[in-house]
Amino acid sequence: EIHWRTKKGKHPKFITNLVDLTHRKVVTNAPGRDQESARNCLLWLSKEQREEMKSIAVDLHDSYIAAVKQECKKALIVLDRFHVMKLFNESMNEFRKDQLKLATDSDEIQLLKGRNKWILLSRPENLSKTGKILLEELKGLNERVLEALLIKEQLVAFFDEQDSKEAKKQWIKFHELVVQADIKAFNSFLIRMQKWIPYLFNY
Repeated sequence: EIHWRTKKGKHPKFITNLVDLTHRKVVTNAPGRDQESARNCLLWLSKEQREEMKSIAVDLHDSYIAAVKQECKKALIVLDRFHVMKLFNESMNEFRKDQLKLATDSDEIQLLKGRNKWILLSRPENLSKTGKILLEELKGLNERVLEALLIKEQLVAFFDEQDSKEAKKQWIKFHELVVQADIKAFNSFLIRMQKWIPYLFNY
């Protein structure tokens, strides 16, 4: 799905895209983001194409999965990594806000403010030299940040794993870290992900 930014009332607010991931091209699209929108996209394909489809990546939408099951019965449904990490980063940002409310040290408060949220949302290896210094400073001021970063690293390790059996072990480690840390934002993320586990493992 994409958000269609237009003048109010002139066009649909959301559009569902069917994308060929091999060639990275939009095949077709339909207004809305519900089951009917997804079906309209899939029905643009021939019956033979739908029957031969091997796999399809979807957002975290029950309606999209229902449409795929209805029209592409043989396709392996895969949860899209981008949207899972987007959801996790939203949890990381909630964690940051909670820590900001608890912070008393002025330096910690400055590092946790919204303008610096990129410090926690970026992968450490992608940070600039200045960003890495700021992250190390924040880790020294807040032990919970260390826990949060370990949890994020473990989720990335799950996605980066090439072997399916090892990936499941990585997910178990991720689950254990979240339970042990008992951080509200990540607990909520884990609860939300439970229903998607089969499609997550298909990744």
